[in-house]
Amino acid sequence: MLILAAVAGLFLVGFPLYSLSKEFRPFRLTVHNQSGKSVDVLAIYIRSLNESGIEGVSSLDRLSRKLGSGRKATFKPALEHAGEGTIYVEYRIGGDRQSMKTVVCGYTEYASGFSTLTLKGTEVQLKQRCH
Repeated sequence: MLILAAVAGLFLVGFPLYSLSKEFRPFRLTVHNQSGKSVDVLAIYIRSLNESGIEGVSSLDRLSRKLGSGRKATFKPALEHAGEGTIYVEYRIGGDRQSMKTVVCGYTEYASGFSTLTLKGTEVQLKQRCH
C-alpha cells in the first residue's frame, strides 16, 4: 500500500514537471500529415533581425524528409539562436514544385519548447509552446 502511494505521488508530481520541462528543451516540431498526400519537410529555420535591423535567416536546418499520408514525425532541428526570432517550417505537399512556409513558433528567444503542426489539405492547425 505504501509503495502504491509512493508511485501515485511520483506520478502526480513527476508528470506535471515533465510536461513543464518539455517547454525548456531544445525546440521540437511534430508534424501530423492528414493531407491525403505525401509531404516533404524541407527545412526548419529562424528568421530574426540582425544588428543593422535587416530581417534574415539566423539559423537553418535542412531536412528533406518525406512523410506519408496519415503519418506523423517529430523533428529536432539543430537551431542555435539567442534573441528575438520566429521559427518557420518549409514543406511541399504531394510533390508540388512550390514550397509552403508556415510559422511554427511565433516568438522565440532561445529556440526552446515545442510545436505541433497538423496539415489537412490546404488547412493548417498549429499548437505552440515555445520560448
